[in-house]
Amino acid sequence: MLKKSALALATTASLLLAGCDDNGITPEFVMYVTDGDALFVVNGSNPLIADRLPLSGLNAGTQLYALDVNPKGGALNGLGSDGQAYLINVQTGAVEKKGTPDNTVVLTDRAVEMDYNPTVPNQQVYRYVTSTGDNIRRNDTTGAKVGTDSAFTYRTGDVNAGKSVVVSGIAYTNSQLNTAVPASTTVYAVDTVNDTLTVLGGNPANGAACPNDTNPNCGQLTTVGPVGFDASGYVGFDILGANTAYAVTFANGSYNLYTVNLAASNTPRFEFKSIVNPGISIVRAFAVQQK
Repeated sequence: MLKKSALALATTASLLLAGCDDNGITPEFVMYVTDGDALFVVNGSNPLIADRLPLSGLNAGTQLYALDVNPKGGALNGLGSDGQAYLINVQTGAVEKKGTPDNTVVLTDRAVEMDYNPTVPNQQVYRYVTSTGDNIRRNDTTGAKVGTDSAFTYRTGDVNAGKSVVVSGIAYTNSQLNTAVPASTTVYAVDTVNDTLTVLGGNPANGAACPNDTNPNCGQLTTVGPVGFDASGYVGFDILGANTAYAVTFANGSYNLYTVNLAASNTPRFEFKSIVNPGISIVRAFAVQQK
């Protein structure tokens, strides 16, 4: 869950996504993006228009850096540049502090991405990553860290083994709104150094010691396939329901919306769907939600 990253968006009261109705994008979702100071809401039934809601209630000097929808209840949550978790009212833009801030990781001027683990009981733990390599799990109610996990690296034998990596987007599969806790999930991650879609660990084996290819806490990546272009370091990435994935990133001179094919292949995994209005300013996060 933009979710989870620096994107771009119009600073005017609306965002135009050219051609969404004609490109096979499901109307059964709502898309959220933020520039740090405002929330933009794109209703899937009318995807050409985004309402701009100024954010109110953030701590002084704070910008909202990450977004994700909690699969239990569907509330939109965020993480601020101050390390404070926030609950976001998608009707008014008002935010409410959740728990205590985490000041042990500096988030200012970093790309940040967060996404909920749908298999955790009560579905209140999310993972967040930063462009400087942080890989952290956190309780969204108390704000407490659940774990500070291993740095990202490609597993031994992978085609990208030994290369530098920057994870700029993460998302969990099987994150379906208000359904039973799923038996398994897979964490996908986007590496913007190598422009590669990867799997982070695979289906979690919670008791497995690191290093372990199946435990996402161990930070090991397995290549799925190429993004297909230079993602320029920032990706907003989220998975809707079981495995329908979307991303927003900069490429070829514009900010674009993509669908993401999660199947392993040597062909590009990102498929262009729409140009985002070029009257843009920096945006920090992206998330999608089932209606």
